[in-house]
Amino acid sequence: MQQQPVIHIIGVGNVGIRVLNILIRNEPRYITTGIAIATDEATLYDAQIPIRLLVRDTHTVPNIALHLQETKMVLLVGDYGEVREMQLAHQAIASIAHLGMPTIALVTNIDTIQPTPAHRVAFAQLQHAATGIFMLDHQQSERIISRSKGYTPPTAITHARNILSDMLRLFYDPGLISIDVTDLVALFHESAKVGIIKTYCAHGHDANQQITTALHQSQIAAHRYPRILLHVHCGEAVTLPDISAIADEVERICGPDGNITWGLFVDVNCPEDYLQVDLFAVESV
Repeated sequence: MQQQPVIHIIGVGNVGIRVLNILIRNEPRYITTGIAIATDEATLYDAQIPIRLLVRDTHTVPNIALHLQETKMVLLVGDYGEVREMQLAHQAIASIAHLGMPTIALVTNIDTIQPTPAHRVAFAQLQHAATGIFMLDHQQSERIISRSKGYTPPTAITHARNILSDMLRLFYDPGLISIDVTDLVALFHESAKVGIIKTYCAHGHDANQQITTALHQSQIAAHRYPRILLHVHCGEAVTLPDISAIADEVERICGPDGNITWGLFVDVNCPEDYLQVDLFAVESV
C-alpha cells in the first residue's frame, strides 16, 4: 500500500492563513499541521495552529526547516495582490531548498489587480523557486475563502479539497502522467531521461490566460534544456486554441528549434475549467 503523503502547509498572510485553517480542519488524512507567516499580529492570531511566525521584514524569514523534517511536500498559499506575501513565500521556499522536497505555491486572486513591476518581479521569483505553481482567479478564490468569522461553507471545503486533490495527484500518482510522457519521450530516444522543470496549474474562466502570462514572466532558461516536452492535462472546456497559445509561449521561451513536443490529455474527471501544464526536460542518457 502506498504510504500517505505528509504535507506541510505554509499560510502566508490573510488569505493564506484562511486556506490553511480550512485544509487543516478538513483534510487530516494529509495535512496535520502547518506554519502561519504574517506581518501583523491580528492576521497571525487568526491561525488555528500552534506554529505561528510573525515576520517584520521580508528578508528575515525565520528558519522553518526545523519544523519540516518528516515532510514530503510543502504547500504555500498566498495572494497575488500582496507583494509582501509573495516575497515571504519565496523566502520561505529558499530557506528549505536544501531539504530537496517538492514545494507548491498556490496563488489566489491572480486576476484582481493591474500588476505593478513589483508584483511581476515577486511573482516571477516565486514561480522560479517553486516546483509547481497553482493559480486561482478571483471567482475560484472566493469559493474557498470564507468571509464569515468562525464559519466555513461546505462548498468552500469541497473546493479546497478538490484543489488539494489536484496537487496530490500530480506528485503522488505518477500513473496520471506516465503513459503520455512515456509515449512522448519515445519520440526522442528510447533511452532518454526526463526531468520535470516546472508545473503550472490554473482554475477559472481565464485559466489559459493565467498560465500564458505566467509562462511569459517565466525565468526558464532556454539554453539549459535542449529538448522540451510539454504535457497538457485539462478539463473538457479547454479548447485547442487555448493549448496552441500555451505551446506558442513555450516555443518563444525555449526557442523555435523544433525541440518542443507536446501531448494532450483531456480528463473528464477534472473540473471543466481546470488546466495543467507540465514542462519536462528531455536528455539522452
